[in-house]
Amino acid sequence: MKPYVAVGLPRRSKPTSILLYGHKVHSSKGVCTIEPVANVSSLLNHSFNNILSCVINNYEDGMPLTHLAFLHDDIDAEAGWVDVLWQEMEAVGADFISAYVPIKDDRALTSMAQYENDPWDFDRFTLRQLATMPDTFTQDDVPWNLYLNTGCCLLKLREPWVSQPDKFTFHTKEKISRGKDGKWIASVISEDWLFTDAIRKAGGRLAATRKVRLSHQGEHDYRNDTIWGRWHRDEAYASRHGEGNEESQIPSGRDLQAERTGAVTAV
Repeated sequence: MKPYVAVGLPRRSKPTSILLYGHKVHSSKGVCTIEPVANVSSLLNHSFNNILSCVINNYEDGMPLTHLAFLHDDIDAEAGWVDVLWQEMEAVGADFISAYVPIKDDRALTSMAQYENDPWDFDRFTLRQLATMPDTFTQDDVPWNLYLNTGCCLLKLREPWVSQPDKFTFHTKEKISRGKDGKWIASVISEDWLFTDAIRKAGGRLAATRKVRLSHQGEHDYRNDTIWGRWHRDEAYASRHGEGNEESQIPSGRDLQAERTGAVTAV
């Protein structure tokens, strides 16, 4: 039986029927059956939770869904991206898989990270680091706990998150605290990282792949299928541990200003 995938489309504006049809055609080349599910909200977490609730309600009502995918409205993924994610998920035995998504600035950080013990002290992967790793890797290939992105991802619908979605809601954690220099800084752990961390803690197997080619659309198209960017590693993490290269941390755009004061940001 074909995988039956609900494709969640969190949107900032109302999608047209043509757009939904386009996603239905674009998402799979025939390996998977696709059902687009869109939600419009300026509150990203609420949009994700609306989609998750809708999909699980349909599942409980007998709709034979097997997976839930997400695609952010600022990500342009290659045709058949759901098929590729499903094939790689099956190959490595994962319950959740994410495509590499670069953050939209010139560092070439991605929206993926790992942490050892303290969930606030995360080390983000750069495109250069990921180029040295297997095309598709799992949590077993990294020394610490994975944080993964939901910009372009696929989740297997199974226990326990199907029967207890209230324990897997999308939310952020935020705090204001003093840094080492005594100045107040704002910190955040993003909703996708908390969601995938909850999946891992519930026994789900996490994976990430470069096999879906995509661009994160902003001022430029920030692609995941080439090697670019100023940073070889997460210099913000290195700096917090006394190993940073100050020159390489000089930001070239407005989006990086917070990290000059040591703020931990997950864009």
